[in-house]
Amino acid sequence: MSASIDFPASTGKLIFEQSSFEIDLRAHEKVVKKQEFNYSVSLILPAVAKPAVNWIKKLVETESYNIKNVPVSLLVEEEFLGGFVRNGNLNLMSDKTHIDTDNCLAILPSGLMVLNLTKDTYDSLGLEGKPSQYCLRKKTIRYVVQIDLKAASFVPGKKLYERVKACLHQQTDLTFDLLVHWSPPNDQICPSSIKIYFEKRKFCSTLVPVDKCYRLIENFQHPVITSQQFEPTESSADYQDVFEWLGCVACDVNLDSTSSESYLSTLSCPTPHHISTVGCYYQLKGFFTSSDIIHSLNLIRTSITDYPDCPWICLTVYGFCDSPVSGGSLEHGYCQGGENFYSYIIFPDQTYWLFRATDSFDMT
Repeated sequence: MSASIDFPASTGKLIFEQSSFEIDLRAHEKVVKKQEFNYSVSLILPAVAKPAVNWIKKLVETESYNIKNVPVSLLVEEEFLGGFVRNGNLNLMSDKTHIDTDNCLAILPSGLMVLNLTKDTYDSLGLEGKPSQYCLRKKTIRYVVQIDLKAASFVPGKKLYERVKACLHQQTDLTFDLLVHWSPPNDQICPSSIKIYFEKRKFCSTLVPVDKCYRLIENFQHPVITSQQFEPTESSADYQDVFEWLGCVACDVNLDSTSSESYLSTLSCPTPHHISTVGCYYQLKGFFTSSDIIHSLNLIRTSITDYPDCPWICLTVYGFCDSPVSGGSLEHGYCQGGENFYSYIIFPDQTYWLFRATDSFDMT
């Protein structure tokens, strides 16, 4: 007889907030900046056939690069620190690494380097770190090392710098494929300078493509929601049902009333709902920074009234499930689902709903 196995259900966290852009003009920027490494941005637009070009222009034109097989030791060389870490804003993370099984790396615009390491790598590296909060068993199997690359003490000749440099140079197998985006301090410097830096050192680099997905939705059925009402009433849908519905639209699930009565699915659009003649879903995939997203979010919220038939716009930003950090510089893990995204529903009166989904142990 086979024994039954009980697998725990995913217990990711969903945080809901309702506020106004006019109450605190910087509150939404603080939320966006807590998620620096993003691979997808999507829009759901009721009663709008296509998003305005200027809403997505900066995202489409972003210059991010994939650099192959880079040793971490190169990233603490003074030439790299002076050129790209202390100068401008650098977003860098390891590509195609798994946060629960591999060594992972990130450098934040603040200059903080985060190394999320296996126990074997940590023991041989010789730098001080702390046990990962995702080690659920008594035995610690992962460690996190953080280094402030912008610290006054992290310069050649200082004890901390020389120790870190020596340890990383000795760890010759600590190499990564990297996703890199660098924003120069002024318009006179080209963002591709970081690409040229790596190419001069014989590292292969390619531009990260931005893939686009567009769906025009005719007779678009969408829930009726109001900015001030997030409990279900006869005139407004429940926020949890709306969140589920947003996911269905993103996945192109058939939510027709006839479909909801089928054996395979009982999903349907939350009530009350409205049918607009058209609507659309637009998604971009690439490597996007928080500054690009803030730019798009501010354009959308200030121009939504240009579309009088549009009751609201939803902007969803997906962070990498295997990102070493979330909530700013806090540790992120892949305990069960690796959730790491947020959605803004923006209303014409400058109020908004905010959904934030995180892994079960992530701090926010």
